[in-house]
Amino acid sequence: MRKLLIAIPFILISGAAFAAVKCDLEQVKGIQVKSNGDLLYTSTEGKRRKIGAASNQAAASHSLQVIGLALEKRLYVQAAFPDGYDCASPNPEVLAEWIYVQNAQ
Repeated sequence: MRKLLIAIPFILISGAAFAAVKCDLEQVKGIQVKSNGDLLYTSTEGKRRKIGAASNQAAASHSLQVIGLALEKRLYVQAAFPDGYDCASPNPEVLAEWIYVQNAQ
């Protein structure tokens, strides 16, 4: 019983660390690469989401390739953000934790 009581806080903390808000699938209308290296996309609904940061150029480069393909092929994109993010009112300063690209079929 004592081991269980000790393990519970660690389970709760580790579960919170992986909490993410997954936004709905959306199509990409445009891509913005800022002068500082940040990467954002705009959905067909006009929502801007940040998917790459200047602080991690390698990840931003991969994100640009993926989002460019999504734009070209008219694929759907889903992005996940830190817990508490509001997908309905996106904040272009909050970096996505991951992006997922899916065929429309």
